[in-house]
Amino acid sequence: MAELKKELKNLGKIEILVIDARLEGKAFSEMTENETRVAIDQIILRCSADVGCDLPFTDMFANVLSEQIILFIDNCGYLNYTLKEILLSLQINLMHPLPSYLAVEVDEVKFSGRCVNVSFMSKTLNNYKAIRNQLDRKLQNFIDGYQQ
Repeated sequence: MAELKKELKNLGKIEILVIDARLEGKAFSEMTENETRVAIDQIILRCSADVGCDLPFTDMFANVLSEQIILFIDNCGYLNYTLKEILLSLQINLMHPLPSYLAVEVDEVKFSGRCVNVSFMSKTLNNYKAIRNQLDRKLQNFIDGYQQ
């Protein structure tokens, strides 16, 4: 993928960020239990910082939130994503309106609630997934010789 990034001349900034995030770090499926816990803590902290919401109010709620995020990542097909990708999904949500070169229509996800929540994260990740899938098609078209 790094070689493709160098060869493709028409990649936009967000597409380059997606490629870089995919190449950096381990996928969740490759992480140990401790690495996963640390990654989830990073997601919760960064999400709170990005949208200005509260952190979990109690240790019990923080544990439940962490478990729910892990379940979401596992059950909804995000185990092959890296921590950087999930953090990037939150950042891309702040970049609206997105540039037209992405050829993907995704709406900004408005935060609701008082604290970091799985609903918000799932919506931003679904948007990111659409961008990632479109980029995969673009890269595959380049490999297949349809695009310069």
